[in-house]
Amino acid sequence: MSTLTSPLVRTLPRRPDSILEPKATKPTTNGKHAANAAPARPAAKAAPKPSAKAAPPDQPNSKPNATRAAKPPAQPKRIANSKPSSKPTLTAANADRFALYQASVQEPDVDLDFLDRQYKRAFARFPARLREDFCGTALTASRFVQRRPTNSALGVDLDPKPIAWGRANILPKLKPDQQARIQIIQANVLSDQARDAGPFDAILAFNFSYWILQQRATLIDYFTRCRKALARDGMLVLDFMAGSDVLTESTERSRKRGFTYVWDQRRYDPLSGQMTCHIGFEFPDGTALPRAFTYTWRLYTMPEVKDILADAGFTSIEFFLEGEDAKGDGTGVYAKRAQGPADRCLLAYIIARA
Repeated sequence: MSTLTSPLVRTLPRRPDSILEPKATKPTTNGKHAANAAPARPAAKAAPKPSAKAAPPDQPNSKPNATRAAKPPAQPKRIANSKPSSKPTLTAANADRFALYQASVQEPDVDLDFLDRQYKRAFARFPARLREDFCGTALTASRFVQRRPTNSALGVDLDPKPIAWGRANILPKLKPDQQARIQIIQANVLSDQARDAGPFDAILAFNFSYWILQQRATLIDYFTRCRKALARDGMLVLDFMAGSDVLTESTERSRKRGFTYVWDQRRYDPLSGQMTCHIGFEFPDGTALPRAFTYTWRLYTMPEVKDILADAGFTSIEFFLEGEDAKGDGTGVYAKRAQGPADRCLLAYIIARA
């Protein structure tokens, strides 16, 4: 795409307003994910920004497009004697950073739509057993068990804080039978506990979370463990961002409903490939949670990941790149590609099968 804005800023279609209800107590303002916590889809200075608009049904591999900023809600007309809104304004004192993260970053239904389409294309059926690595609050795993009564899911994360939030705020919203089909464990994705819980039809590592494994040998070990935990008809699904804008040290702000999402690419070291990024939130009253989440990653390249997957024993490795329209904006449609354009920023899915 010729223009780039946040590649990682994402919105949930038809997201209920209740997710942004302020809480009574002040959250930790400088929280940091532990090594295996699911990082956010941040926003590189010029990476594509998905919109909440659903892709047309005749376009099979699609995510909402990120290049168009959502229009702010229209201001209601003043009506005499109208009652004031009962919903308090979001501030740093009452905002819930995990709820804001979901509202800004995650898009589980789009990811799961892509998984269903590609799994059925490969194996003529839908996946039934899922493992969500670096799951954080396990939002994607919870949506998976809601899709079909035969689905079950395991979420794995090393950080106890998002796990506790998911258990308190996401799992109670599931029906009893759905709660019985989902499990969240606090464990390292490199542990035998995560590997031996399989076999799984699909393992997901989204939001570029596997970049936390900064040594090549460690990433080979992780991918090898994933391969061994997959069923015979199984696939590992990753996401990826690339392009020159991803390498820049920059800060970008994106308006959301009731707050501003801030993606800060604070530091990039070209010798090691290590980058440090922060997610923050700003509010109408001038308060802020400047570093609500912090990530230190290795910025891998697509050829590196492809070679590492092959070294881990995967024989089928496919890349699905986002297309663009006549204006150079992302379409939200992902197509299988053997070569890609030299865009300043692009988003992709990677599917690996043994």
